[in-house]
Amino acid sequence: MHRYHVSIPARPRVKYPVIVDPQALEELPSFLETLHDVDRFVILYDAGLTEIADKVAERIDGAVRIAVPSGESSKSVAQVERIVQDLLLAHVSRKSVIINVGGGMVTDLGGFVASVFMRGIRYINIPTSLMGMVDAAIGGKVYINAGPVKNMIGNVWHPQAVLVDVDILAGMPDRLLRDGLTEVIKMAVMLDSEFFGWFKEHIDLLLEGDRDVLTKTVEHAARLKVEVVSSSEEGGGRMLLNFGHTIGHALEALTNFKLSHGEAVSIGMVCEMQLIDFADQKRVRDMLETLGMPVDLPMDTDVRAMWDIMKNDKKGVAGDVRIAVPTKIGDGVVQTLTRDVFLKRFS
Repeated sequence: MHRYHVSIPARPRVKYPVIVDPQALEELPSFLETLHDVDRFVILYDAGLTEIADKVAERIDGAVRIAVPSGESSKSVAQVERIVQDLLLAHVSRKSVIINVGGGMVTDLGGFVASVFMRGIRYINIPTSLMGMVDAAIGGKVYINAGPVKNMIGNVWHPQAVLVDVDILAGMPDRLLRDGLTEVIKMAVMLDSEFFGWFKEHIDLLLEGDRDVLTKTVEHAARLKVEVVSSSEEGGGRMLLNFGHTIGHALEALTNFKLSHGEAVSIGMVCEMQLIDFADQKRVRDMLETLGMPVDLPMDTDVRAMWDIMKNDKKGVAGDVRIAVPTKIGDGVVQTLTRDVFLKRFS
């Protein structure tokens, strides 16, 4: 018998800029000039954001454009195959760069396509939603859904850059603003007590769309996400950012995505705090209610079906579910949740 061992060279440390600026789009042409050996650029964009895609295209000569239907259902294997076929028809190569323009759905989908097309090509994220700016577009985790189950097919494939143009948020639908602010609350609860207090003091201005306060919120939340990702690409502190998401993702699936991601995560955070009897849960719940977000499970929720979906969560171990929960405002842990405890609480 002959036995051989393959030793894989260590991956070079990944480093890329996250540029947060009210006019970050103006930085795009100069940044693209720093990329070497590019044969073409592809703009992959949410079909409902044609105006923003046009602004990006104005700054890139000869870019290929591919629209993606709006909505969570586009994070699918079928869409990946369709996009890959479009890339091949456009003669996109391993030297090409995809520029994702959209919310978390597009940055997830486009990043995943970039990670698998020809074994991986470069991409840039230009998030257009608050949720994308502070969370989804940063960190290199790229996913598509497996039917109704969220984010089950994925990869870790980092972008070349994330350009966060806060002015894109002007005129953003109120529901999307509140969804994004829910993710900011999650980050503050798990990572930064001082930021939690600042957020509470400025919540009314945020809901009014105050540009300066919104910019400071995006800057701080994006920095928190960068710090977490820089210290832990997988697991570790990064798992704390799943607070509210284990239950939230299951709710999205059960409601066929009638609940928005932010609404589902809001309910998920409250439920997960209830499971551990978190001492400061009222402070968090009150802030979510101030945002106008739902905080209770829908009356017709099938909690047994929800548990079955939660068992598929990526953090699960040996049939149990792992949830990220706060120990105090600004800090948290990941702990095991059993079926009996879950059903006893919510049945």
